Amino acid sequence: MLVELHIRHFAIIDELQLELGPGLTVMTGETGAGKSILVDALGLIAGGRADAGMVRHGAQRAEITASFAIQADSAVAAWLEDHDITVEDGECVARRVITAAGRSQAYLGASRVPAATLAEFCQQLLNIHGQQANQGLLQRATQRRALDTLGKLGKPAAEVRTRWDTWRQAQSTLDDLLAQQHTLSEGELELLRHQVNELEALALQDGEVEGLESELRLLGSAGEVIRNAEQALAALTSEPSGASQGLAQASRELAAAANVDPRLGDIGQVLDEAQIQLTEAIGSLERYLNDIDADPERLAAVEQRLGTIDDVARKHRVRSRELGDVLDRLSARLAASQDMEGTLRDAQARLDEADRAYRKAARTLHEARRKASKKVQRTAEEIIRSLGLANAAFQIGLRLQEDGTPASHGLDEVGFEISTNPGQPPGPLDKVASGGELSRIALALEVVAAESSLVPCLVFDEVDTGVGGGVAEIVGRCLRQLGGSHQVLCVTHLPQVASQAHHHLRVTKRVKGGQTSTRLETLAHDEAVDELARMLGGVEITATTRAHAREMREQAQEST
Repeated sequence: MLVELHIRHFAIIDELQLELGPGLTVMTGETGAGKSILVDALGLIAGGRADAGMVRHGAQRAEITASFAIQADSAVAAWLEDHDITVEDGECVARRVITAAGRSQAYLGASRVPAATLAEFCQQLLNIHGQQANQGLLQRATQRRALDTLGKLGKPAAEVRTRWDTWRQAQSTLDDLLAQQHTLSEGELELLRHQVNELEALALQDGEVEGLESELRLLGSAGEVIRNAEQALAALTSEPSGASQGLAQASRELAAAANVDPRLGDIGQVLDEAQIQLTEAIGSLERYLNDIDADPERLAAVEQRLGTIDDVARKHRVRSRELGDVLDRLSARLAASQDMEGTLRDAQARLDEADRAYRKAARTLHEARRKASKKVQRTAEEIIRSLGLANAAFQIGLRLQEDGTPASHGLDEVGFEISTNPGQPPGPLDKVASGGELSRIALALEVVAAESSLVPCLVFDEVDTGVGGGVAEIVGRCLRQLGGSHQVLCVTHLPQVASQAHHHLRVTKRVKGGQTSTRLETLAHDEAVDELARMLGGVEITATTRAHAREMREQAQEST
């Protein structure tokens, strides 16, 4: 539910803050006072196009902020969680800013978001019906979605979307395979075989390149390494200056002196440990010199093997150690190419199966739509006729394209058609219905959908255009009926509609300091009666007019 609306520097509105409650809220006022500007502000929040002309003259920017109450277990709450938007105290704030230069910024909670994301959020909570907004009702896609909503066809529609996803993936797989088949000529296939054979003959092992490179470095420097190791061994073992002999001599001298001064015994122990480690080092050096082999034949073999690997790597424009991955990739491509006929056969079979499953689900959805359309068109036609279109004939056209290309919404062509004059066959809404008639058709569909609609806030801008008298009262009753299950906001010029409101707002325009601005006030019972009297009467409001206004309001309030 929309709980608060704050508008600043938008059109002729300087600043306006509005708290809203459940039920039917009407907005009334003199022509030009700015009633529809409030609807325009909501439309901007809900994804409308922004431009610099919306910013109040002299201001740097316009700002519209709407606070929505969010139920913890609702689909909207889950959507917010998916988009990492935090809900605080059960409310989420949507904000749209338009600068005087025409730039637009959108915010949701504490996060700046794309305008499309803000629109996606608000359209789950807000449905606006006006002569411009109702243009969406002229679109076949909108009519199809409306039928599915009115007929509560979410389950079969979801099944069709699932089957369509499977079909689309199968079609994409087959298209990719066909593209590969057409890409590989016989010459290219022969080259692929040669490349795989060459790589398999190379028989490169995991880690082989790194091992050969390390061995090559050692073999290339073997002579110098042997000389260095031999000199190190001689320095440790040769007499009389060898380190080993020196340690042994020093240890003996300290052992003799320790009899006189025990402190020298600790130093002797350190030298004994060094003697042990030195002996281990000498043994390791001797073993190393016995093992190392400065084999020129092995050096040549390693160089030749690395050269062969490098040559093959250059052909494929990769590093030597990446040749294993190249072989895996080319082998897979060769296997797929050699078995392309069987692979294509399997892919086509999967596509055919997916197509059959999709069409079965689409026919099930078609049958559900056919049954729902009869009920919806009958109920909607009754309401449309009660709204001042006494001769209206409303019907829902439905045609199944058995051989059509699968689509996510099914194979049905859905079209709303109406005739407003006797003797004329029903025709498409965009060819027959006027703007005011579209608003009433939208109202009728909203009444039909009230039980299943998930959008909590409905906004109607002058839905009563072109009606009066008893029809206007029926329009008001319909809106009040919607207010029992939804939050309804309605801009109206008719007292018959306004009298049905649970809450009454008056919009006025004033000029101060050469600047025009719009004001909004919530009316108490007696104030609402005075506003209804103004709407009923002429220049002078008589006691009779006021009494009539009071009677209208009290009867409406007592009826529910």
